[in-house]
Amino acid sequence: LATQAGVPAEDIATANTTLFTRVGARLSAAKTALSTTHAEESMSELADLVAIARKLNYDVTERQACAEVFLEELENRTFSGADIPFVERVVEYAKLFGAGLTGDLANLNDWARLGPSIRQLAAQEVTMANSGKVVSVISEASKAGMPAMAELVTLKDKASTFATSKLVEVVSGSPAHDITTAIQAVVQGGGITEDTLTKSQAVQASVA
Repeated sequence: LATQAGVPAEDIATANTTLFTRVGARLSAAKTALSTTHAEESMSELADLVAIARKLNYDVTERQACAEVFLEELENRTFSGADIPFVERVVEYAKLFGAGLTGDLANLNDWARLGPSIRQLAAQEVTMANSGKVVSVISEASKAGMPAMAELVTLKDKASTFATSKLVEVVSGSPAHDITTAIQAVVQGGGITEDTLTKSQAVQASVA
């Protein structure tokens, strides 16, 4: 655009040099801030600056160095259930860096994906209609090694209560020890599905 507007080439080159110098200085300061403070605010600022640098096609080596500082910061952190909202933001920061969360950090992608679903389901009552999704989400969270965020604990409790009540209804004609065994099996799985109920009813019919 500057060229089309008739701005001399040497003026454009000077402006670009000045801009790149300022970008480089801010990136350097942001890297130091993150390494020193370990604060999310510093992480967010560095991610935004790298995103700008990418659009400007700024020095690839320097951008990669920023991404390495970001990834190293994550690798040195221990995440708890209370950190899941932060993890969701971290995954978005990673996109700005152009850095993939792989290796030991790969599970953060799953945690970030599951977090919103867990919060949504935990705010509802577990019913036959959504129990399949509840079981699936709880199972995925377990496989991903997800920390026990408060909503996940709530969801598991609701799923266990629902599973217990439904199994008691289904196998109420069975001996007490059979009921206990069936309940424990489903509660450990975190919920109950339509298929589970069908099979439980078949078991009840066979022992009647």
